[in-house]
Amino acid sequence: MAIVPTAPFSLVDYALPEVLEVTLIFFERKMKIFIFCSLNSLLFLFISGCELLCQAGTGTCGMSSEQMDKLLHPKAYGEYFFKLGASREEWQRDWVACGGMSDGGYSSDARPGSSTEVLINASKQKRSELATCMVSKGYEHQKGFEY
Repeated sequence: MAIVPTAPFSLVDYALPEVLEVTLIFFERKMKIFIFCSLNSLLFLFISGCELLCQAGTGTCGMSSEQMDKLLHPKAYGEYFFKLGASREEWQRDWVACGGMSDGGYSSDARPGSSTEVLINASKQKRSELATCMVSKGYEHQKGFEY
């Protein structure tokens, strides 16, 4: 069906409805894309913001203050052994005598370049030897360092 212009003829009368319809469809599509992108951006910023707060130590990310402290300030393996009345120096002497390092850590004595499985098994073996030695010296092993 053809549109018949009325007198006096005007291009605006003829083209305006079609232009408006196309423009509205164009802006409706753009608005949907804008809203979708905005919501995704807000979600991304919220998630990354929480992660950054957790890494910086200013957010709790659902953890108790004790859990957060353990995460931000982990103990060395040797520091999980305690004996009532033992001084820090006595603990350190006993730990080093059992084969640990003076800072409370340990070395698994696995060859460099070993496979992951070999490294894990050597680490478990060394922890077992250290635990046996420290318990024989009267120390108790606290919960908190298990893997």
